Amino acid sequence: MFEHLLIGRYIHKQSFVHRLDPRTKLVGVCLYILLIFVTNSISIVIVQSAVLLVLFGIARLSFYFLWQGLKVVLPLITFIGLISLVSYQEGYLIGSVGPIEIYSEGIQSAILLPARFSLLIFSTSLLTLTTSSMELAFGFARILRPLQCLGFPSEQFSFMLTVSIRFIPTFLEELDIIVKAQTARGSGFNQGNMANRMKSFVSLIVLSMLFTIRRAEQLALALESRCYRGGVERNWRTTHQMGWRDGITAIVILFLIMITIIYELQKVI
Repeated sequence: MFEHLLIGRYIHKQSFVHRLDPRTKLVGVCLYILLIFVTNSISIVIVQSAVLLVLFGIARLSFYFLWQGLKVVLPLITFIGLISLVSYQEGYLIGSVGPIEIYSEGIQSAILLPARFSLLIFSTSLLTLTTSSMELAFGFARILRPLQCLGFPSEQFSFMLTVSIRFIPTFLEELDIIVKAQTARGSGFNQGNMANRMKSFVSLIVLSMLFTIRRAEQLALALESRCYRGGVERNWRTTHQMGWRDGITAIVILFLIMITIIYELQKVI
């Protein structure tokens, strides 16, 4: 059920994207997500989607794997699109289906919002698929390091954030096991009235929380056995330096920023 979810997984390869500095990937993904939600143009979203698909190809990640990851969230994306289609009552009237009226702005929103949600998932998935846990921790720690002057624990925060991201696939795998086990015992999550469904859902949440707490306890014991202490200045086993690949990536990001700004300014003028 959740085995094809992309976020939190890492695939080891020696591609252009894998060899980028983690700081470049983190900043680039943050700027990319910002651009996704800034623009209101379908044509710009198509350009952003094309750039992301090219990056997936450069990273030598299977597009079939990408499609399998999309299928997991496809019902949610479809629901978002339908809600946007009927809720926006601006622009000119296109047609009506019974009491539901469809406007031009509703059609545009039904395209933009699911596209933004999909690009948000795929851009963060590209980050985790091409960046190991150690690299993510290094990137977060180096980006947040200036905040140490204000007393912010950047090392601990980066470690916590990295572990949380890597826990996503483990949590979903255990959730899938619980669903299959409960279904084998005759607990139908999609059967019966609403009250029975809610009871099944509550039992699922309770069991998943118990599994999560047990995993967290095991992780804490593993860290203690390795003498891990927070707030201690450490040396990194591997360090990263920016190179020509990061320069090319910065040019691509600047290109996306420029075309987005120019297009939005033309609409205002």
